[in-house]
Amino acid sequence: MPSDGSGAGSGGHHTAQFIDIPPSGRYASFTATTVDRVKDHKIIDHWSDADFTAFLQQPAA
Repeated sequence: MPSDGSGAGSGGHHTAQFIDIPPSGRYASFTATTVDRVKDHKIIDHWSDADFTAFLQQPAA
């Protein structure tokens, strides 16, 4: 069962209001992972995981 996965991350300083969180100047980062199951050169299943809760907690810490 062939599969392909990837991960990505990004980050930056919190300098503007985001949702209802006022600017903190703190660094916040975000990571995500995706996995696709491929059969006959077509994606037949897709999974994704991102820790958005941890991202939102970083500026407020």
